[in-house]
Amino acid sequence: MFRVVTLGYRAGMIVDRLRAKKNYDDIRFVYSNTDSRLLHEWGKEEDEHILLTDIAQCRESIHDDNELMAVLVTCLGNDLGNDSWKYA
Repeated sequence: MFRVVTLGYRAGMIVDRLRAKKNYDDIRFVYSNTDSRLLHEWGKEEDEHILLTDIAQCRESIHDDNELMAVLVTCLGNDLGNDSWKYA
């Protein structure tokens, strides 16, 4: 199983736009954000949503021994909440 982890608000928006064009049943999507109000704005109900509170939690959202590969999608621009700068 492969995983796509989004870090921040804009990253979630980008992944949702790409995902809308194709079916990715074999990929697990993990949406992460430091702002609980924005956390569930992107992704589907069955996706994992992680509220980030520390760097260890961020590492856990990216790394899982049971999966072959994780792809981190982040925006280093002026992201809401600055999740990208804080955790990347």
